[in-house]
Amino acid sequence: SVMMGVLLGFLRLSNDNEIIALKSGGIGIYNLLPPVLIFSLIGCVMTAWMSMVAMPWGKASFKRLVQDMAASQFHIAIKERTFIDDFENVMLYVNKADMKTRTLYDVFIEDRRHPKVVGTIVSPKAVFYADPARFSIMLRLVADTRRILTFTGLRAPTGSISPS
Repeated sequence: SVMMGVLLGFLRLSNDNEIIALKSGGIGIYNLLPPVLIFSLIGCVMTAWMSMVAMPWGKASFKRLVQDMAASQFHIAIKERTFIDDFENVMLYVNKADMKTRTLYDVFIEDRRHPKVVGTIVSPKAVFYADPARFSIMLRLVADTRRILTFTGLRAPTGSISPS
């Protein structure tokens, strides 16, 4: 954009014969160079700042916002009788969900978090708790009171905009 601005400015000066007027007034063409260099340097610094600071910060903030929304509003993503794969390496199936009590019924979990082991867990009832600070969801399987599963690495729900 800086280059286009400089080119358009000099083209306009040339078309209006103002460069000839400047030369006849005693101002050389090289006297126009310092303002162009300063303008170009300012444009270069602004572009470098946007590329190295602002864009990574914006992407990280957007990703954090999407993960925070997904973790705090997890109950919206739970659809009965649908396979939910919004977690990294974990798939969840819920036959029935009661959002008021945060209780899930007939829960099927496929856990692929360990590369060589695929875990399959079936529970008649589970209660879920969201932890937006750690971007995780905890499921307490009621049939087995000793087992609490924690899913981290929450992804954006499918169909939404996600950062690259």
